[in-house]
Amino acid sequence: MNTAPLGVAAHHRMYIQEVWAIDRQIAALEEVAKYQSGTTLARAITKLAHVVIARDVWLSRIDPESGRPDELWPRDWTLAQLRETVSASQQRWGRFLDRLTADGLSREIDYESYEGKAWTNTLEEILLHVWSHGFYHRGQVGALINELGGTPPAIDFIVHARVSPGE
Repeated sequence: MNTAPLGVAAHHRMYIQEVWAIDRQIAALEEVAKYQSGTTLARAITKLAHVVIARDVWLSRIDPESGRPDELWPRDWTLAQLRETVSASQQRWGRFLDRLTADGLSREIDYESYEGKAWTNTLEEILLHVWSHGFYHRGQVGALINELGGTPPAIDFIVHARVSPGE
């Protein structure tokens, strides 16, 4: 089994795709919010906020000076709060990824889970988890947008590669 790191450029690309996908989903939720409200819309906002917050929790484990979010599953957030949180998160992650080196991908990170259990993973493993976690929950958000009568945007990685070659 090949466990070679993907490389810094691949992680930058995964992050850029995630930023693009989240922005497209927020725009779709903003469109749906013009004619829908209620618990399904709230669940979609919460799931997307969770993606961003969880990403920041992982960043706080990698880089403790970045600050750890207080909540993992926010309640009663507005789309404006989500956009604000996304913007701040993107700035923190952008700064971190700008400093990322190939050697750094194999660095072991000691951290504690929310349950209080100690773990150690490489930075590569953590980054792969962060990206795959986002794919998972954005798929759920797409289903909720559809349930609300909206049109979920196409946000697959390959779609991003087609519309943003080289990013």
